[in-house]
Amino acid sequence: MELIEEFRRFANEVEDAFWKTDNRKIKQQLEAIEEAFGQSIWLIEANIAFRQLFEGLESQKQYAQGIRSKARSGIAPYIAFYLSVKNEPTVTSARFAQSTESRLAKTNIPQSAKIYLNQRLAENWPATENGFSSILHVEQTTSPVDLYEATIAVAQVLAANGCSSTVKTALCNGLRKLVDAEDYRISKLLLLLEGDRSSISRLPAAPYEASDALLAGDPGSCWSKLQPRLRNSFVSVNDLVLASLATGRKGRTNRASNIVAMIDRLSTIYRKEDDFEQAANETLRLCHNLHFLPSLKSIRRICELECFPKTIVAPHLLIRMLNSRELDVRDLANGFETADPKLLDQLDGCQSSTASQIITALANSRSIDERAKLEDHLRTAVSAFANLREQNNEQYVDQLRSLAVGSDLPRHVRISISLQLISHLIGEGRLDLAAELAAQEYVVEPSVARTLPISAMIGTDGWRTLRPYSKNISVPIILDLRWRQTSDDRVATYRRFSTQQFLLKNGVERPSQLRTIADQFPKRELVYFLDQVCAYSVLDMLPSFTSSVELQNERKHICQFLAELDPANITKYQDEILEIANRQIVQSGLEILDNSRIHVDVDGITRWAKRELEESFFRYKALVGAGIGIAENFDDVLKKLLRGSESQQYMQLPKSEADEILITVVTQLLNGFLLDSSYGLDSYLSQRIRHGSLMNYLRSPVEQAHLVTQKSAQTGNYEPNSFWVGKLRSCMIGSSDELQAAFRTFSRTFDGQVLELKDKYLNVVSKEKPDGLFNLEITASAFYLLRSLVQEIATVEQFVPVCIRFFWGLLDPSLKAARHFLQGEIKKKFSVIFEQLKSEAFALVDFDSPAFAELSMQIGDASASVQSELDKIAGWLERQEILESKSRYTLRQAFEIAVESVLSAHKTFKPDLSLDIISDVQVGAPESLFWLIRYVCS
Repeated sequence: MELIEEFRRFANEVEDAFWKTDNRKIKQQLEAIEEAFGQSIWLIEANIAFRQLFEGLESQKQYAQGIRSKARSGIAPYIAFYLSVKNEPTVTSARFAQSTESRLAKTNIPQSAKIYLNQRLAENWPATENGFSSILHVEQTTSPVDLYEATIAVAQVLAANGCSSTVKTALCNGLRKLVDAEDYRISKLLLLLEGDRSSISRLPAAPYEASDALLAGDPGSCWSKLQPRLRNSFVSVNDLVLASLATGRKGRTNRASNIVAMIDRLSTIYRKEDDFEQAANETLRLCHNLHFLPSLKSIRRICELECFPKTIVAPHLLIRMLNSRELDVRDLANGFETADPKLLDQLDGCQSSTASQIITALANSRSIDERAKLEDHLRTAVSAFANLREQNNEQYVDQLRSLAVGSDLPRHVRISISLQLISHLIGEGRLDLAAELAAQEYVVEPSVARTLPISAMIGTDGWRTLRPYSKNISVPIILDLRWRQTSDDRVATYRRFSTQQFLLKNGVERPSQLRTIADQFPKRELVYFLDQVCAYSVLDMLPSFTSSVELQNERKHICQFLAELDPANITKYQDEILEIANRQIVQSGLEILDNSRIHVDVDGITRWAKRELEESFFRYKALVGAGIGIAENFDDVLKKLLRGSESQQYMQLPKSEADEILITVVTQLLNGFLLDSSYGLDSYLSQRIRHGSLMNYLRSPVEQAHLVTQKSAQTGNYEPNSFWVGKLRSCMIGSSDELQAAFRTFSRTFDGQVLELKDKYLNVVSKEKPDGLFNLEITASAFYLLRSLVQEIATVEQFVPVCIRFFWGLLDPSLKAARHFLQGEIKKKFSVIFEQLKSEAFALVDFDSPAFAELSMQIGDASASVQSELDKIAGWLERQEILESKSRYTLRQAFEIAVESVLSAHKTFKPDLSLDIISDVQVGAPESLFWLIRYVCS
């Protein structure tokens, strides 16, 4: 036990040094821990996290590599590698937890090891008590330090979430044996689990002067009382919370201090300021990576409650309290479950404190003393939560709604109340009111989007859950918010359905007709609905529009209506009206889009890539920034490849950690480019060529010539060709059955050839379609070129279009080969089919008869038409960009287009350009000028 007590003393000193931003002392303490107790997973994690925090990516990578080099097998190098990944500055904890669970699920290691690694790496806790047992079982193979810390962590989670009486008894028996470790967490666990107060007297009592000052509406006094405490030997999490509520210190403090930085972040989170999401991400990331420090584990629970409001909050509150070194009334109230007034005597000044009176009132479901110095809205809030505990739901909702909607409370207080109320309403199934409040908060304060529990509101049933409330304008608004959060096509469909139903339920067909009933809706929600929800992709699904011109005109009417509703933004709406008018003028020039069926949805792929690949892309950028996987200049790589003699170094893929990430990202992007079912090349081949167009174009000439018949759905055989057999009956040499057989063979062979072309050849190569015509492989040399192109790119939105241009270039030979294949081999196959029909008819019919002459002519004409259609289909396989390059521009037009395109992507670059053209000659597409001017800008 002395060993554990000494370790906890060192660990507490590490935590105190963190809050004092004393990197030197942290290093000293970690070295002392290693010297005293040897290597442990706790120590590896602490070293990696603090090196990343204080010294950067390169330092923590070197340390992790050192661990892996010393122990090439076993659990330590594996954990070190993934903890290193977890601490990379571009890795989010949520995505890391998800990828860890997915990766471990695919391994063949024992289930107990999967459970342990899920928890140890990503805090993916098991759902069963047996799972918790597995964690402790595996931890016995590590170090005493790791086993002890795992025991405390398991005990906290089980105690906070509830466990069986058997497990509870076992936990208490084990914890009592550890009391001599002088660990406040054990004292609090025993107090929570069995009311054991024997060891809590050792804990420092939390003072209440600062919290009472804040509750009395005096943040200045609160802050002055906190300042000396923030300089104590240890930092209280409660003090950090009070400081963040009492004062907004952004821009007036030195954020080099970890204490001040945390106060800044928590203040931003509580106040829901514009950079709320950034502050929340920074805080959650820090808390995840430093979760071995109890104070950070406590702060994480605070942040999660603010960012993701929950119906059940007790487990989060309990984890927060169990990791606080001070003893306060919340510990004695067991997470608001009960509060024996006799226990309060153990805390100095507790009985007279307003804060403690609030907590005990909540715990015992009673009103607070009228003499307490408390602002009216707080008194109402206490009464509301007391009603909630007594299951007086209507009173609770009415009281909180009066605070959220009809009060002049500070913005952040009102938002917090609204979020709590929305979560409660969802839990009660009152989705109409929850949606109304959520939409109201979002359109007023877009920064709260992340905290709104929209996913819980939609649930697993999706649109069916919200359809009963489709008359409310809030429904399409919250579905629009959810779509912006997820880019989920399914949610986009819900948004379209909800918009259509909202209009129908309110007696109009088009959004602009809402003008007649505008007073029925909150003005801000109506402005948001018209401006953001009524986009072209949504309007396009409304049955009242039959053409793109009608859609554009409706959007103009919407903008005119918005200019009246929202005059503060009239310039924005007028600009959109002008843009629509300009788009209509040039609409005729866009007909070229229909001339090419080779397409990918770049915007769709970019949204998918931002959602799925952005974290990996930023990991790659961070590693490159640390000097890992630096690429050569593009021109130098290209010159060496062209020389040939110097190209051997580019025959093998690079093997740095950064390059492995980039290869994975590019491979996933390439798969999306080729095979994504919504945005990829194969999807558009399916929509624009294989399904409908191909059969229609090729079968139309033979149908017009009556050479083919339809297949019977009942028998699967082709119908008799009564047209030609009737015409040829008088000049037959053979039987009519033989002639019918010839036409059936032709129909079957012709359709079979079309189906073979559709199903076998006009596909992207894959395992299922090995004979597809469209194939693209990135060789090692191609990867080096692409790496050089993308290394300086800063965002996924810039990265994706560059890669797609590169993919198109690699795909060009395949497209060219496909066109030759259609115009060569496939043409020959169809010619043979027509010749076969003509030969068989020649043998069965008097070739000198007028009827045979007519048949022969029709066969020849149909064959020629099919050959012409094959040329047209081959033309579909020419990329749109190439078709556009056939257009001609004056030199002045080309320069103006190129300059405007570049400057739209470089808005901060304001060059003074003049153009002096001696001879305004005709040129092709301005793409080369675009790249030239872009190079100058960069």
